Parts: sequence; C-alpha cells; structure tokens
Amino acid sequence: MPRLDAALAAVAAVAGSIAVAFTWQPGLASLFDDSVSYLILAQAFSPFGEASPAVLAAAASEKYPPLTAWLIALAGGAFDWRIAHATVALAFGASVFALGWLARQVSGSAWVGVAAAVAYAWLPGAWLNVKGILAEFPYMALTFAALAVHASWRAGAATRRQAILLGILVAAAFLARTIGVALVAAVCAAEALRWL
Repeated sequence: MPRLDAALAAVAAVAGSIAVAFTWQPGLASLFDDSVSYLILAQAFSPFGEASPAVLAAAASEKYPPLTAWLIALAGGAFDWRIAHATVALAFGASVFALGWLARQVSGSAWVGVAAAVAYAWLPGAWLNVKGILAEFPYMALTFAALAVHASWRAGAATRRQAILLGILVAAAFLARTIGVALVAAVCAAEALRWL
C-alpha cells in the first residue's frame, strides 16, 4: 500500500475510532431526531432479540429505508444503543475514507484525497450528526464510494466488475436514504452525457 493510501486509511481509522469513543453512550443524544425510528426498525429486524408487540406495530408504520436499521440490527445494536452509536460512528469513518478516495479519483492527487478526508473529519457539523443514530453516514459512505467507482473509469469504459460494484453501491445508497434517488439520476445523467 503506497504511503498516501496508508495515510488516508489512517485518517479514516482515527476518525472512526474517535467517533466511536465520542458516541459510546447507553442512551440517545436526542429524542427529537430520527434515532428512535431507526432503533424501532432495528429491533423489528434484529435476529438477536425479540421486539415487543408495540415496537413491531410501530415498525410497520415507519417510513425510512431499511439499510441503516439492518446494519444496526446485524451489528447487535438494536437492543444495545452503544453498539448502535458505534455502528454510525464506524460508518462516519468509512465516509471519511470514501471521500478521500473520491477526491483522489477526481483530482488525480493522493495528497488532495488525504487533505479532503482530514478537512471533512474536522467539520463540526459532522461531529454533531455522529451523535445521532441516523442514516447520514452510511448513506454518505456509500455515495462517496459509488462516485469514486464511477470516477475511476472516466478515461474508458467500465469493466463488468466495476459496473456491478457501482450498481450495488448505488442500490445500497438508495436503501440507506430515499434521497439516494438523486444519486441514481446523477449516474444515469453522467452516463448519458458520455454518449453525446
């Protein structure tokens, strides 16, 4: 692994680790965001415990895409909110890495990738959002990764593996947040423009 790739991985690992420590708490940071909804869905989906009838009834009425709740449930965070917080914090670390990768792909400079990752990891708004059990960071990690994969083939046609990976990442982003439809539209538009 080249030195700057290792530096990008280190920035992401440090950001993710600090985020886990920052968010490790048994309770919720707020009852006024979507954290409760994601936890209700995670409990309904969890293979590690049985949700109460009230939670199951509430889950049927939730309007959020399922991916974040699936991640929390499969990580064991549906009934242990510390793990739910850690899942979101690790997704933040993954988004730091994916943004750095995207910046490197777009700029052609590994230094720009590392600088973008560091700048993003220092944003106060990111640290405010990481306190919630929310879909923002899983969505951002998937979106940045999808855009980086798309940017990696700008010089030529995509291989089958790259196209499949892009499809998986875009679909997962859409399953993380409904705004993922904008990513689908953007990739379609970019590919349509390539043919003009």
